[in-house]
Amino acid sequence: MKYRIALLFVLFFSCLLGYSHNSFVSKDLKRIDGKIYAEYKGTLYEINDKVVLAKQKEGIAPSRAMIKTIKTYSLGIIEIAVPDDIKIEDYVSYLEKTGEFEYIEYNFYYKPCLAGVDYYIGSQWGLNAINVDEAWLITTGSPSVKVAVIDSGVELTHEDLDYGNDLYSNLSVYECIDYVSSIDHTPNDSHGTMVAGIIGAKTYNSVGIAGIAGGHYSPGVKIISFRTNFTECQILDAIYDAVNNGVKVINMSFSGPETSAFNEMIDYAYNNNVVMVCSSGNQGNSSIGYPASNSKTIAVGSVSPSSNDYIKSDFSNYGEGLDLVAPGYSIKSTAISSDGSYATASGTSLSAPHVAGTAALMLSVNPNLTPSSIRYYLNSTAKKINTGTYSYNNYGWNQYVGYGLLDAGAAVFEARNFNISGSPYICNSSTGSFSINGLPSDFYVNWYLSDGFGPVAPTLQSSGDNTCTITNNLSKSYMATLHADIYNVNTLSLVKSLQMDVVAYGDFYGLYDNNTIFSPNIPVWVTKGIPVTLKSPNLVNKNVSHSFVTPSGWAYYSSGSLVVTYPIDETSNNPILVTIQNISNSNCDNSYQFVILPNTILHSLNVESNDSQIEVFLTSAQKYKNENNNCLDFSVLEEVDENWALEVYNTTSGKKVLCEEIKGSSYTINTTGWEKGIYIIKAVIGKEELSEKIVIK
Repeated sequence: MKYRIALLFVLFFSCLLGYSHNSFVSKDLKRIDGKIYAEYKGTLYEINDKVVLAKQKEGIAPSRAMIKTIKTYSLGIIEIAVPDDIKIEDYVSYLEKTGEFEYIEYNFYYKPCLAGVDYYIGSQWGLNAINVDEAWLITTGSPSVKVAVIDSGVELTHEDLDYGNDLYSNLSVYECIDYVSSIDHTPNDSHGTMVAGIIGAKTYNSVGIAGIAGGHYSPGVKIISFRTNFTECQILDAIYDAVNNGVKVINMSFSGPETSAFNEMIDYAYNNNVVMVCSSGNQGNSSIGYPASNSKTIAVGSVSPSSNDYIKSDFSNYGEGLDLVAPGYSIKSTAISSDGSYATASGTSLSAPHVAGTAALMLSVNPNLTPSSIRYYLNSTAKKINTGTYSYNNYGWNQYVGYGLLDAGAAVFEARNFNISGSPYICNSSTGSFSINGLPSDFYVNWYLSDGFGPVAPTLQSSGDNTCTITNNLSKSYMATLHADIYNVNTLSLVKSLQMDVVAYGDFYGLYDNNTIFSPNIPVWVTKGIPVTLKSPNLVNKNVSHSFVTPSGWAYYSSGSLVVTYPIDETSNNPILVTIQNISNSNCDNSYQFVILPNTILHSLNVESNDSQIEVFLTSAQKYKNENNNCLDFSVLEEVDENWALEVYNTTSGKKVLCEEIKGSSYTINTTGWEKGIYIIKAVIGKEELSEKIVIK
C-alpha cells in the first residue's frame, strides 16, 4: 500500500517537471495464460514483469523514490525491480515521468534465431507430394474458416495446436464438444489429434510439424474438435452441431454401415454448403467404405512414395466413388502427450485430412465455393501418377487412385480464380490494358498474342509482372488470343495458362455488290471497303435482314462477307440507306452506313453561304467496276454533266426568288439586297429533288 501512495505522490509532481522518453516501450501489453507479452515489429515477445532496464541521465541526482536497484552496469544501465503490487506498465510510466532516465525498457525474453522451420517438417514427405508450398504462396489459412474434426478427440493443450511458444491457437477450444465425457476432455488415443495436426498444426513456429492450413507463424484455420466414441448417434449429433456452428469443412476419418439417418444428416450438411471429406477405408479391397461412398462426400484414398513416383497404398480401399488420393503412409503428426506429443502412423485416416486442409485453404481465398465446386477443383487439378501402371479413362479417372494425387497448389490457385481483367475490345488508335489482379509476388506472367486474324498484329508490351498493354494503331481490324502464362518464381514451373480473345478494331466502310441487277430480296455481299459520303432527303430506311457467312465474325477479319437482303419498292427509285453495326461491341464506334441504289446514279446537294453570296454544289455517286475483285463499288464524282434546275424560295413571303436551268457542278448566287429570313435552296435533277435551308442575316 505504501508503494501505491508514494507512486501517486511522485506522479502528481512529476507532471510539473516534464519527462524524457527516447526509447521504444509498448504500453499495449497482452496477458495470455499468466504470461505478459509486448509486440515489436509485428511479433509478440514475452517480458519479465519483475525487472525493467533503465539508464540514468548524466548530471541528475537520482531520487531513488520507489526504486530498488538490482544491478548496475558500468555503462550506466541499471536493473530495477518492479514492486509486486504495481502493474509493470504503470511502473514504467512512473519511472518515465521522474525525468531521471534516458530510457526505460522492458526486460524481454529473446527467441532463438531459427528459420522458423517446424522441427519434424523434414519427416513430412506428404507436404512436398501435394505441392503445398505453392498453395502457401497464396494463403496459409484464414481463422474465419472453421474445420470440424469428428473423431476420438483432440488434445486441447497441445503446443502445436493450442497456445505454445507462438502465443496463438488454431484450436477453437471453447467451441469444442465432447460427447463422451462432460468432465474429462482428454482423448484416449492419438487418432483425432493426428488428424487435427495434419489439417492445422501451427506452421513455421519452430516446433512440431506443419499443418496444411496452419498459418505462417500466424493463426491458420480454426479447428473444432467433436469428441466421440464413434457411435452413430454421437457422429450424427456432431455433424448437426458442426453445421449449426458455422463449420465449413468436416473431416470424417472413419467408416461403417450405411444408414438412412446418416444419409439424411449428410444431406443436411451438404445443403448447408458444408464440405465433407472422408477416408476410403483400410481393408485394401475394391469397395470404398461409408460415408466416403456417399456421393455428397469427398472420398480420399492413400498413396505411398515409390522409387520415382507414388503408388496406391496396399491398405487403401479403392473403386467406384473414389475421388482422389493423398499421402497416408508413414505420416508424422501431432499426438497426445502419453504418445510423446508426436507420432507416425499410416492409413486413409491420415489421407483425408490432407484434402480437408486443402479445402480449408480454398475456402480461405474464396468463401463462396460450394461443396460441388470444391470437389470439381480438387479432382480436376489432381496429378496423374504412375501412368505406366494406372490407366485413366476418358474422364481422367482410375479405380485405384481416382482422379489422381491431391495437388494443393493447383487446387488453391483454381479456387482463387485468377483471371485476365480488361476490356477485350480495343478501339482504333487506342490502348487496352490487361492485368491479373491479386497475383502474389511469388508469381510472374509471360504475355503473348497468338492465333491472330488480320493484316498486322497490334503492339503488345508487358508493363510489369502482372500487367500488359496492347496498342491498336491499325486501320483494319485484328482478332487474336491474349495469353498469360503464370510461373512460380521460385521453381520456374508453369502454374496456370489463362487466355482471352481480344479484338483491335479498325474502321469499316463500303459496299461491294456482285449483283448487276438490283431486285427485291437479292443478297448484297458487304465487306470493308472505301467510305461513301452521300446525302439526300430521298434516302429511305427499309427492313434489312442480314446473316453471317463463312468465315464467321466478318467484322474481325480482313476478308469475309455479310449477306444483306433488302426489299425495294419497284415503283420508286428512292435509294435505300443501310446501317451495319457489330452489336458484340458497344465500346467502339464500328458501325457504318451504305446506300443501295435501285438506279445507277445518286446526287448530293451542298450549300455554303456568306454575307453576299450562296455557293451551290451538286455532286453524284455512281456505280463503277472494281478491276481488282470484279465487283461493283460506289464513288463520289466531282462533276455533274446533266442539266438540272436551281430554285430558291423565301419561306417568309412564300415567293420564288430564283429559278435557273444549270449545267455543271456548281453555281454562285449573289444575295446582295436580299431580305433577312430563311430561304430554301432546291435542286431538281430528273426525279430527284434535293434541298437545303440557309439563313440570310
